[in-house]
Amino acid sequence: MTLNQLLKMHSEGSIATRWAAQLVLQLTTRDNLKEVRQKLENDPCLQSQVDKLCEEWQDLTDEQWAMPTPAVGWTIAHQIGHLLWTDRTSLFSVTDPEGFSAMVAAAFAAGEAEGYVDRAAQAEAQRPPADILDDWRVTRAKLAGALCAVPDGTKLLWFGP
Repeated sequence: MTLNQLLKMHSEGSIATRWAAQLVLQLTTRDNLKEVRQKLENDPCLQSQVDKLCEEWQDLTDEQWAMPTPAVGWTIAHQIGHLLWTDRTSLFSVTDPEGFSAMVAAAFAAGEAEGYVDRAAQAEAQRPPADILDDWRVTRAKLAGALCAVPDGTKLLWFGP
């Protein structure tokens, strides 16, 4: 996904899509880690937005969780599972850079890099919705805390160059 696509998602997408795009933009624009950390430390609204979304989504029926989204082949469950997976994987990158690097290298070496995100979203989408939401709340809070502890000037690892 290009930066322009993320910016378009951020400006035109649903609340969840805009929120996810904003986080991805912040995390992948590694030069602004200090700004991201300050926002996480000083903006309780960010975590409350996650909590509010989880509250809204917890009342969705199984049929609603299975509704398609603009992402071809993805349901609402896939999208929310993807948000959880992204936060979990970001947390792994922050807390265990060596382990994260080994995971990425192994995926590329095994020829599994293509479709990696889709497979992760599919796996998460199979879980009960309440479990996905509870896991996302906890993981999001852990990620926020971990990002606040990252020293200035630290380059966070992610997929790609």
